[in-house]
Amino acid sequence: MKHYLSLIPISAKVRKRQNRMTLLCIIISVLLVTTIFSMADMAIRMEKTRVIESHGNWHVMLKEPSDQQVEEIAQRPDVVAAQRYDGLNFDLSQDYSIQGKTCVIVGADDQILTKIYDDLTEGSCPSNEGEILLSNRSKELLHVKVGDQIPLHTPSEEYPYTISGFGGDVTISTDADVVGAFVSWDAFQDLAQAEGYESMPVCFVRFSENANPRKVITELQQTYGFTAENLSENTALLGLTGFSSDPYVMGLYLVAAILFVLVLAAGVFMIAGSLNSRTAERTQFFWDAPLYRRKPSTDHAHRPAGGALLV
Repeated sequence: MKHYLSLIPISAKVRKRQNRMTLLCIIISVLLVTTIFSMADMAIRMEKTRVIESHGNWHVMLKEPSDQQVEEIAQRPDVVAAQRYDGLNFDLSQDYSIQGKTCVIVGADDQILTKIYDDLTEGSCPSNEGEILLSNRSKELLHVKVGDQIPLHTPSEEYPYTISGFGGDVTISTDADVVGAFVSWDAFQDLAQAEGYESMPVCFVRFSENANPRKVITELQQTYGFTAENLSENTALLGLTGFSSDPYVMGLYLVAAILFVLVLAAGVFMIAGSLNSRTAERTQFFWDAPLYRRKPSTDHAHRPAGGALLV
């Protein structure tokens, strides 16, 4: 052996078991970090899907916006949809019914069941004032189908409608024999006026995937004067995407950041410690190798430090 590089295969052969342990430590560290964050990402995706299904795919809700505000917001490039929504008889205290079954009537823009809620299961949304969409349970309660004629009984009079489709059940209709009815926004406005109801609509706003929700919300507040009283956030959805301003969610962000640093540091320290240990062992191995031979010399001025000369 005339060169230190010749010691590498010898060192690897002598410390084969230690090399395997070092490699195993590195692999475990990398897999630990990768697995944890892969599972976290998968869990976030699944939870986001569940939140959208249960709460809707909207980011903020505006209370009683003007028609002009809704139109301007809908035209923004960072907004996918801005849909108005209002309802009658949510407390079931008035005489609204269809074929003897208590009825809750909601009115909204046409994309409320496709872009905000994925609730259209059969047929189509009402396209004119003579069409109505019923909740899914209505097929069992009323024994009706798409295209059937049904009367809507209100405290003042009776209105004929044609069933255009079926959609998701409103929350209250899943727990009682209540029919959920959906009509177009214009039809709802006319019905509310005829019934003497003062409409107090809300507007669901869904941002585009590439938009910064916090920036858009700030711009809406500055442009239209919305405050915390008339602008509500979908905390669950914004929280999963990291843009919620809710104090509780912000606390969860802090905990997640601390855990991220701890897991990452554990992996780095494990790998670094293993590499440092192996480096020290190899250095000692090379230092003890018989590549140096000592022989006396009378020339102390030119003698290398340590008193060894290469043969």
